[in-house]
Amino acid sequence: MAVGPRAILLAGAAAAILSATAALALTAARPCDLTDADDTDPQAGDGRPAVVASTWAPLIAGSALLITLFSMDEPVLVAYVHESLGSGESTYGLVVSAWGLGMLAGSAAYLRIRHLDPARLAVGFALVLSAGYMGLGIANTPPLAIAAAVVCGIANGVMFTAFVNAVQEAVPAGRQARAASWIEALGAGGAGVGFLLGGGLAALTDPRAPFLVGGVAGAMVAIVLLAVLLRQDTAASRRRRIGTGP
Repeated sequence: MAVGPRAILLAGAAAAILSATAALALTAARPCDLTDADDTDPQAGDGRPAVVASTWAPLIAGSALLITLFSMDEPVLVAYVHESLGSGESTYGLVVSAWGLGMLAGSAAYLRIRHLDPARLAVGFALVLSAGYMGLGIANTPPLAIAAAVVCGIANGVMFTAFVNAVQEAVPAGRQARAASWIEALGAGGAGVGFLLGGGLAALTDPRAPFLVGGVAGAMVAIVLLAVLLRQDTAASRRRRIGTGP
């Protein structure tokens, strides 16, 4: 099924709205949203403020937004295979299997790269997952869709594990339970919202639209989140220079 001008316009508008919401949410995130101002790093030994704790609010907000965007495919995958690819149950099974095999490969790969910074791994593979979603959105044959599904599965297998690990590393020991509750609550809520958005978007346009919107908006969220992390790194470096200067 070809993507018509109306579908493209609606998908673009939805992506712009979601991306703007992501930018506002992530740039507005502050440590005090989820932590107390006097939190300290229990491993520092000197009571100094935990600089790493300032990263966990945008990480949780970003992961919730990405869960929302990357859940939009769930109610439309069958329609996507039948209407957009013009194929049947066997192709649906191959796409789902390719995604699952990709997730296994991504989980195995994460074991080898887990020594790298988990926040940057999460953001990097969020961009890869966004590319995979856009690939599914523009695929016009089953082999291309299966290849895109493998990419999505690999990125999925790394990204969400890396997000959880990044939050665990950034949160002081006394706040781990609170952070875990935020991750669980926002993840469950985001998946539900994404399901509704995907079904509604497909009903208004066609089954490709949730993949295109999820891919474009997901990439925007990842870019904004990367900018937030880089800004925090710059601020932390400035604080360290001031603290160690003459």
